[in-house]
Amino acid sequence: MIFETILSLFGNYGYLLALLGGFFGGEETITVLTFLAVAGKIKLWDVIIFGFIGMFLCDHMFFFIGRLRLMKKLFKFRKFTNHYHKLDRLIRKASMESVFLTVLYTKFIYGISIITLVYLGFKGTKLRTFTISSFIANIIGMTIIVTLAYFFGGMFFLFLKTFRNLQLSIFLIIVLFVLFLILKKWISERFLKPKVE
Repeated sequence: MIFETILSLFGNYGYLLALLGGFFGGEETITVLTFLAVAGKIKLWDVIIFGFIGMFLCDHMFFFIGRLRLMKKLFKFRKFTNHYHKLDRLIRKASMESVFLTVLYTKFIYGISIITLVYLGFKGTKLRTFTISSFIANIIGMTIIVTLAYFFGGMFFLFLKTFRNLQLSIFLIIVLFVLFLILKKWISERFLKPKVE
């Protein structure tokens, strides 16, 4: 199994795996690592603490990318302009005037989190304001992600113990996970849908 191989390479350095996972993989990787924590393959606190640090640092990396002069040219392209207008609609519809609410909301909206961080840097948001907002938003986001992943992980092993069938257990978890993704996409569309006046 690929995760077993990765874990064996890191040995007792689960915190490093969580740090890199949070930085490079974000919420999806934290979900997988939490699932492994339920299985006893990695310490849950390593996932929570170092995964949070990784996500926090990743936020700042994209924020500082937004400060680059190159972004002024990129935001002129149609693809970036479309994302820019999505952010404007999101902020206006949800009445979010604070950076904190912008960062927090977009963490749960499909396909817009990274461009939001770049956008905030591009628009000249104060570093102190962004840092505090990112810190609090990541605490909330990590709490929700780990709680849901822990629930799904617990359900998987409950199914496995109850039905004693690995394939059926995996199938049931996939169904639950797909339902979660559909819910996330529905929320995204609700927030990003243009307001009809």
